[in-house]
Amino acid sequence: RRSPFIVGKHTEITCNAFDEAIEKYKKGISSFLAIKLPFRHGKSDMGPRYFPANFIGKFPDEEVIVTGYAYSLIRTFSRFCRQMIQDPLYQHVYPGIKLSKDQKALDEWGVESHHGVIHWMGIGGAATGKGGSLILIDDFCKNREAAESDVIRDSIWESIIHDIFTRRAPVSITIILATPWHIDDVFGRIEKRQKEDPEFPKFEEIKLPAFKDSYSKGVLFPERFSLQWYTSQRAILGPYGFAGLMQCEPIARGGNLFEVEKIKYYEDDDILEGVAFARGWDLASSEKERVSDDPDFTAGPKVGVRYIQIEGGVVPQVFIDDLIDGRWKSPQRNKVIKNVAIGDGAETQIGVESYGAYKDAYEEIRKALWGIRTVKKLHLPGDKVAKASVLEPIMAAGNFYVRKTSWTERYVKQFREFPNSSHDDYVDGTVVGYETHSPTEKRVWPQFQGRHMITMDL
Repeated sequence: RRSPFIVGKHTEITCNAFDEAIEKYKKGISSFLAIKLPFRHGKSDMGPRYFPANFIGKFPDEEVIVTGYAYSLIRTFSRFCRQMIQDPLYQHVYPGIKLSKDQKALDEWGVESHHGVIHWMGIGGAATGKGGSLILIDDFCKNREAAESDVIRDSIWESIIHDIFTRRAPVSITIILATPWHIDDVFGRIEKRQKEDPEFPKFEEIKLPAFKDSYSKGVLFPERFSLQWYTSQRAILGPYGFAGLMQCEPIARGGNLFEVEKIKYYEDDDILEGVAFARGWDLASSEKERVSDDPDFTAGPKVGVRYIQIEGGVVPQVFIDDLIDGRWKSPQRNKVIKNVAIGDGAETQIGVESYGAYKDAYEEIRKALWGIRTVKKLHLPGDKVAKASVLEPIMAAGNFYVRKTSWTERYVKQFREFPNSSHDDYVDGTVVGYETHSPTEKRVWPQFQGRHMITMDL
């Protein structure tokens, strides 16, 4: 049983825009809407769950295309919409509009005694031979990895431009209802094309950020989410993620990724109660890394993670408890890693990236620790900035802790200068250590109250 549908200011604005588009359609005028909303604000309810059934009820001889990043998710919307059409309440509003007996598959179903049909497909799916008097694109981006990938953004854009927009009827409604992720995502590219080409369709932008002074309570959807939920999400996402996913105004990454002034420092072990550890190794394995005038280090930060519960969800605290680094040739490096593993003990996991030039190095480490420890093999997607971005919101939220000791200053210095630092071994090793922790093994710990904290200027 679904929870009650909660209406907010953004619900009314979005639905009014839909109604206006329908009125224009009746007059033979096409509409183009680019609606930007934060996550979890009912986009799918307003869009693919309800609106196609509303449109086909009014225009039972027209075609509709509904698409989004995940075909499996689009199929669930199809099932919901199809069931709604068979509901007696729907029949009361749109008498005689029934599901076709002969055409009722989840990916394409029609209206009995009419020509109307709704096509449900994932972005990139086959649209040849289909048409749309209504084209509805719901959330074109899957996650941060996809948003940061030039290849994936290009693929999404090409599919929408060539496979979806070309299916429009002579008079049509085109709606993109999504959360913005990147300055160069579909929304960003539409804005760019509109400026460059006067013949490109003019989309009406409706942007509804999470925080705005003109809102009665300062936040967009107080009927569902408290102010604390919003502020905790801002802390979880960090400035970069918050700008796009909450404020619907993505920003370019700045020169320095990390807010190192928000790092906290500790000396006492009492703070580590409930923390699970993994040692992440960044291996200076390529020829370039080992023979340059300033070669990279092999670095193995010991990365602790503890999860705490806040209103917005479960968030991680990260603890950098130890750092081993050096410029070693392979045999010595393998011996060091073996000795460190024995010293850390069996409760500390070990992670190593294995791709490209690192595949051989991983195999060497695995063989060196054979019978002693298991080495987790990782292949993290994206460039170094995309990989490191997983730590950005943790640090921005003040949940990144570093032990105060002899290596602290040089460790933090690399984060301060990243991604423009001459070396990124500590950052890379920390990412590997963090990613070595399995997200399915979260240990949720009560909120730490700040004992044993010290301040330190670096």
